[in-house]
Amino acid sequence: AARLRTAPLPVPVPDGPAQPLTYSTLVTVTVSLLYNAGTWPVLGQLLQAAYTGDGAAVAAVAEGLPQPPTPQGYQNYPDANAAITCGDTDNPRDPYRYGEVGRALDATTAPYVGSRWAYLGLVCAEWSGRSTERHTGPWDTWTRNPVLIVGNLYDPATPHRNAVAVDDLLPNSTLLTVDGVGHGSLGTSSCADSLMSQY
Repeated sequence: AARLRTAPLPVPVPDGPAQPLTYSTLVTVTVSLLYNAGTWPVLGQLLQAAYTGDGAAVAAVAEGLPQPPTPQGYQNYPDANAAITCGDTDNPRDPYRYGEVGRALDATTAPYVGSRWAYLGLVCAEWSGRSTERHTGPWDTWTRNPVLIVGNLYDPATPHRNAVAVDDLLPNSTLLTVDGVGHGSLGTSSCADSLMSQY
């Protein structure tokens, strides 16, 4: 990743000029592939090819990457995600602050992906809606209703240790740990699904 910041890796493309594998592309593809445990072997091959500087191997791995399905009709995920993200978080109004925030995240809590997550929030700079039921703390007080916290042991996006930390903070909570792989816990365990439905 450090090498790609200064010198992108040329990747041969059939019937065209080589395309650069940049730091940004590597981070984006890595994050995307981490969300599905079934793609982790391909991610390993891609990272190894990039590490060894083998552009032809990167091209071969890229050909085998799963292609996203062609969307049919209106896809509301980007709009819904923006509404949830912007309504539930504090975000800078000045769009130029997002680079500063991203660099700080890269240097501290989210190496490699901090800038990516910060810039994904850029839509919030102009967002005028606010959540009326947003909880802003304190995080260590008794809640009116019990809170069920669900954490997957092998989730690269939302690590189990964070679920444990939230459970430790909230006195009226229960932690349900799912021995699963990949992002999220819904649909990974019939036992956990049953307990979530009961809750």
